[in-house]
Amino acid sequence: MIVSALYFTYEKTELLGYKYFAVQNQNIQREIPEGSLVFIKNAPPDSYVEGDDITFLRPGSKVDTNRIYSVTKNFKGTKMLAFETKGIENPLPDSEKVFAPNVIGKVHCSVPTLGAAASFITSHMLLTFAVLGGLLIFSTILRILFKPKLN
Repeated sequence: MIVSALYFTYEKTELLGYKYFAVQNQNIQREIPEGSLVFIKNAPPDSYVEGDDITFLRPGSKVDTNRIYSVTKNFKGTKMLAFETKGIENPLPDSEKVFAPNVIGKVHCSVPTLGAAASFITSHMLLTFAVLGGLLIFSTILRILFKPKLN
C-alpha cells in the first residue's frame, strides 16, 4: 500500500498569507499533477471535512498532501482530532492518522508545472545565476553594438 501521497521539499515559504509547495509525487495526479505548485492556507482544524485536500507534516519533517477520507473528533478517547487521508490514485486510505497539530493547511489552488520550474531553480541556484548573468552580459553587448546613432 502506498502511504505517502504528495512529497514536497518543506521550506517555510509564504506569499500573501499562503504557503506554497512543489508537488513531487503522483498520488493525486488527476487533481494536482506532479510538478504543480500548490498554495496552502491555514484554517481552524475543525473546519476541515471529508473531501478536503490538506497538506501536513509526517514524521521526519516530510510534507504530504492528501484528501481527507474521514474525520475522527475524539481519536481513541484522547479528544484529539484525527484525519484519515487517502491519495485519490491509491486504492486504500493511508495507514497513519494525521493529527490536527500536524496539518499545515488546506489546498486552495494549484498551478501546473510552476512547481517543477521553482524546484529546478532553487536546486540549481549556481546554474540559474550563471544563465541570468550570461543573458545580462549578452543583452548589454547587443545594446552597445546596435545602439542607434544620434546625428
